[in-house]
Amino acid sequence: MIRIGIIGSDNSHADRYSELCNLPDDPKLKALQVPDAKVVALFGIPEHEARTKEVSTKNRIPTVVSSPEEMIGKIDLAICVFRKGSLHAKWSLPVIKAGIPIYVDKPFASSAADARAMLAAADKAGTPITSMSSFRVAQSTLAFKAEMEKVGPVTYGISIGPGDRKSEHNGLIFYGIHAVEVMLTCFGHGVKDVRAVDQNNNIVATVTYPDDRIVTLTFVGNAQYAFRCYAFGKKGQAQFVPGAGTPYRDVLMAVIEMAKTRQRPLTNAQMLEQVQIFEAIEQSINSGAAAVRPADF
Repeated sequence: MIRIGIIGSDNSHADRYSELCNLPDDPKLKALQVPDAKVVALFGIPEHEARTKEVSTKNRIPTVVSSPEEMIGKIDLAICVFRKGSLHAKWSLPVIKAGIPIYVDKPFASSAADARAMLAAADKAGTPITSMSSFRVAQSTLAFKAEMEKVGPVTYGISIGPGDRKSEHNGLIFYGIHAVEVMLTCFGHGVKDVRAVDQNNNIVATVTYPDDRIVTLTFVGNAQYAFRCYAFGKKGQAQFVPGAGTPYRDVLMAVIEMAKTRQRPLTNAQMLEQVQIFEAIEQSINSGAAAVRPADF
């Protein structure tokens, strides 16, 4: 049995991950239940006290702790789900330093400095750690990647999703992470530079790779958005339209596997790049669409 502790209660993901393990008699969730895993502990900050109580009661989480440190020795896997990435390092570091495998829900952090702090602590303690959008492991994404192989070599792509620089949850990265994760999953890591503009909260970023491939990132903040991704290759085109799928279960199964094997699904550089790209976008916008290297952050 994998004992799971959830850090952060404000996000609906605290419910989604808990119900997949703790509510086997719910007819709507029965087929989705994750075997041999239980959410046994929950931590929420004082400002979210009412929400913490709601999550623990609704999802039958037996223990509410007053600090993440109280989970040490009682859990086999931690999941940090605060909506604000700026809270992730502070509250995740105690379990990371204790060597407990941890999934930090998207976004990994709101700054490259925080991301580096978590990765450095994980390296020192030998802690399995990962962070990803559910699109990383979605069946629709994997099907799109297979189509990309057929139309390649791919020289141009487009990744579209929501994004709001004015979001109270640390700005563009909060929902914008999905479009970036689709791009990194499908077109690859190792971005060369980024040029970005913000036109009334619709943001467009031109991303180039060292091999001259180019991807347009579009964050829709001032219109009705849709998740889409397009790949244009020498032999044709491919289109990504997300299916309904089982995103929370897919992620949960992936991180439980990490806890069992202690093998990280992503490298440090890959997790860090998720955050660096947003710092580069912000600097590019503020400098008048200048080319900015994510690796400089």
